Amino acid sequence: MTGRSRFESRRISQDVLELVEHSLDLNLSGNTVRYKFQDTHILEGITIHETFNNVVILIATVSSVHRLLLPHPNRIHKEDHTFTLYPDLGTQSIFAGVTLDAAQNSSTFHVINHPVTNTCLPHTCVTWLAMKEEALFALAYNTGLILLIRLDPVSGVAVTQELKQDTLMPRFLSGIAGALRGKASDDLVAVSMVLHEIGLETYLFAVCQDGYLRMWSCSRAQLVAYTSLLSDGTEHGSTQGAQHHVIRKAICPKTSELLLGVFLCYESQSEFCIVKPVNESGTHHFQFIYTINADKADLVDFCLSPTEVWAVWISAQMETVVSRACITKEDGEGDSWHPVILEQPMENKLEITDPCLNPWRAYTNYIFHPGQFPIIIITKALSLFCRSTTLSDVNLSLSVLKDQVCVAVETEIRKEAKECELSDDEYLDLAESCWAKFYACCVHYHRAASKPVGLVLLRQTGLVLVKKHHFSLIRPMDALEHLFFTDPAKVYPEQFGQTLLLGDDPDVCADLIKIMGVLVDLEERLPEETKLAFNKELFHLSNPDEAMRDCVKEMVNSQSLETEFLDQFEESLLGLQDLHSGMMKLVEALTLDLNHPGRMEEEENSSQTSRLLLRVSHLYSSSLGISTVAQSLYQIAVVRFNICRNLLATLHLLLWLIETIDTRENLLATVHNRQSVVNAVKAILMPRIVILTQAYYVVMWVCETPTTYNIVDPSVQRLSLLNLSDMGMFRRPQFRTQTLLELFLLGPGSTHARGLLARLDLSDDQLPMWDHSLLQYISSLGQLVWPITSNFLLPEFLLVAGQYTLIQEYVRQLQGWCEWNNGARSFLLGSAYLALGERHKACDLLLIAAGQAFKDNFLLSKVIQLGPEQEGQDVMVLYLLKVIRMFEQLGYRDCAIVVANEAIRKATPANDPNLSMLHSVVFEHHLHLGHYQEAYDAMIVNPDLVRRKVHLNMLVMTLLINCKLDVLIKFSYEGLMSELEQMVEVRARRESVLTTKYYNFLYALHVNKENYRKAAAVMFERGLRLGQETSGDLMALESQAKCYMSCVNCLRLVEPGHYAWIVRPIMESPGDSKVGY
Repeated sequence: MTGRSRFESRRISQDVLELVEHSLDLNLSGNTVRYKFQDTHILEGITIHETFNNVVILIATVSSVHRLLLPHPNRIHKEDHTFTLYPDLGTQSIFAGVTLDAAQNSSTFHVINHPVTNTCLPHTCVTWLAMKEEALFALAYNTGLILLIRLDPVSGVAVTQELKQDTLMPRFLSGIAGALRGKASDDLVAVSMVLHEIGLETYLFAVCQDGYLRMWSCSRAQLVAYTSLLSDGTEHGSTQGAQHHVIRKAICPKTSELLLGVFLCYESQSEFCIVKPVNESGTHHFQFIYTINADKADLVDFCLSPTEVWAVWISAQMETVVSRACITKEDGEGDSWHPVILEQPMENKLEITDPCLNPWRAYTNYIFHPGQFPIIIITKALSLFCRSTTLSDVNLSLSVLKDQVCVAVETEIRKEAKECELSDDEYLDLAESCWAKFYACCVHYHRAASKPVGLVLLRQTGLVLVKKHHFSLIRPMDALEHLFFTDPAKVYPEQFGQTLLLGDDPDVCADLIKIMGVLVDLEERLPEETKLAFNKELFHLSNPDEAMRDCVKEMVNSQSLETEFLDQFEESLLGLQDLHSGMMKLVEALTLDLNHPGRMEEEENSSQTSRLLLRVSHLYSSSLGISTVAQSLYQIAVVRFNICRNLLATLHLLLWLIETIDTRENLLATVHNRQSVVNAVKAILMPRIVILTQAYYVVMWVCETPTTYNIVDPSVQRLSLLNLSDMGMFRRPQFRTQTLLELFLLGPGSTHARGLLARLDLSDDQLPMWDHSLLQYISSLGQLVWPITSNFLLPEFLLVAGQYTLIQEYVRQLQGWCEWNNGARSFLLGSAYLALGERHKACDLLLIAAGQAFKDNFLLSKVIQLGPEQEGQDVMVLYLLKVIRMFEQLGYRDCAIVVANEAIRKATPANDPNLSMLHSVVFEHHLHLGHYQEAYDAMIVNPDLVRRKVHLNMLVMTLLINCKLDVLIKFSYEGLMSELEQMVEVRARRESVLTTKYYNFLYALHVNKENYRKAAAVMFERGLRLGQETSGDLMALESQAKCYMSCVNCLRLVEPGHYAWIVRPIMESPGDSKVGY
């Protein structure tokens, strides 16, 4: 292991060694290297060691030993800032700089000169980096010989020694001694070895075929201790079994004492023997610690910790089993094996539970679901399905590979149909059959690749189950998972003394454990059909209370719950000291935000916060780390959802039993306060559990739903109106899809989760450890996706990431029951509809959100962005102004008008500074849309006189340009007539006299208003200008004559006594807008 959460995996294939470096924190570039040792078999026993400056890899083959020197991964501290800005730039792996010259350097290897001519080759090996970085290699031969090779770190000079089999007699007599003891030479063959330093000396420990454990001093090449590991039960059946003995070591962190774990395999039985080497007065011997009987299965590998033995087995059903056994009697767990919960193996046949899905959709959704099958597995399955001998390109993108799979299956369907006429049902059956064949190919290769080959216990990363072509990380379970998967008889309140919430009160914890026992029993009794039906009801937004009531009623009526179970159920509930307290404590433990939904507010930045954030920088940020965290949260959410569902079933079953006391005999008849129990269940417990059930259903949906590729422009301009700059950059891998949760972690999710983790102030020793940091990190992430909270980070990010269709589903999932962030969700959904072009739906939702603007944190901080200069203004109006700008930038003027009118209705006419602006918005958009009457109405009611004059000019010019004189004339121009006349007169005098529309409009306007003197003055002025500004051609003279005649006609229409005359204007110069009289 190299650095925090970094480790190496290796794969040996004959003479090829492949090394891959992995990291949970950083994406590593150049992290794979392959060494080919030409025609020489590589032995097991490869070890990797860390020094201050380097990583040393020790490798042994049947004919050589190698010491590879690599640089230590200390560049992460130099690249923190760069990695934050450019997350796609990974950190360089220790294998990135590997060269052929370095591997072929003569100081790094030694060719073995076998001690005996024509001797057999070594069959096993162990390596170790001793003091002063000297490399030790111990190779065991089938003759019983152990060859020890020392490789100097500087010169590369190798020193070879043969380890002696006996310390009390010369070597030439050692064979006689074995014969005298009745030992065959094969019994002395070492089958498994470990090397370790004790003090200043390095010792070799080997378990041999005879079941003896032997200890050699490497400096003296002498056997210093040996003991028989055979227990009383195996003395008479000590014939070697089908498997070899195996030895592993562990170091106690507090005392630095060495523990040795030996797996002994015999025909009669197999067992694990735990011993400790002891040195008393210079004499070495072994102290037996513990003996554990092995499971009835084939051991693949095991590893040893100071307190436990971890083993991976292949069962008789060819299933992978991982289990652990405690090796300290103080824990009172005996020598029983406790299973590790692994993911269920894939079924041979995919059950399509949704009848609405056709086979193509059902199988592609499952096969290409994130994390389901690696691309290499699908590629191999495609080659097998197509009966091709060549492997398809493994570097294809997922979309291209999916297209190829669909084409191949469709081709197979057509081939099977053979141009026959098929009904729809027959075609669907045939399609399902062909897709099932391809799915079976995927399962076949996946099972082959998932065959276990080893188990590694890493000091910081945890337990790694190594498989043929990949590996699995085994994480610790949280308290509720432990209760859900562990036999209730083996769970005690004392185990949770240091656990948050559960350790508060031992009596309440004891009741909680009993309740969990009931839920686990119920989990086994609930039919799969009932579980699927319940999930389907939740998908259709049914109330979980009503859905579970129907499910329990159906189970009771169908008598699927046996009388024995019901009696045991009643007895378990009656055995509780306080049902209500136990239930409430369980509800509290199920709540991800720990009943503080408002505590997710960000704290102010400080030097202390920055220091803590630096310590958790990049924690679980790599692709491997993100997928690990996302899958872990999904597993936890599934367990907790099942607990909530079973809690609902338990409560409804309890209510049914109480209701039927008079019709059947049951133990609950002895309860005197039955009505109070019913009231507490219906009024307190049931509502809280219903909310938790719905919340965890949403969390599961977020964890397992694949993202969609955004084909709609996210409109950076529109998002720039919102304060979403802290969403940061996020990246998409090219060769796999992601879930919403993984995409969230690639964006701001991991940063904020680490921020919450930093507040816990974990020590530097705890931070890299799975038991401390992983579950705490997952808990922090769970709070970010928890819907029952004021935190709105996840939905906000979905908007930035362009997941518009998934936003619709997310909001739908919360519809009707989640009271948090109602306004923000309406705004979110409206923005999604807006991006998808459904502006009317967006308008309705954005207006609904306006009602929450004054109290919704997201709307206040991200949308409105209230500043000091806006203090005292109406928050709702400010919100609607921002919505108007969103519609304006996308050109949806009709919706902008609707929103502006709503803002006008909400604004206070007396003192709202935005009122005139809102009227201006309505005017301008009506004018652009050709709604001239509405534009005029908006202009007239604008309280700002300056704006009214500007809008009047815009309205008149627009109508004149569009030749809408009839519309222009019919307006009353309340209080604006003089401004109108002056405006048009100025424009008329600036234009050429041959441009008639301005004079004609003024003439028609005055005639329409029956102001004949002004009408006459307009025509007379135009006639004068025609005489002065034209060349006197016939057309100009005719126009001038018509103007004068119109002038005279207008004067004749003036009523008698109303001054039927005009003052002759004086034109100072042609085109001058100033006219004197």
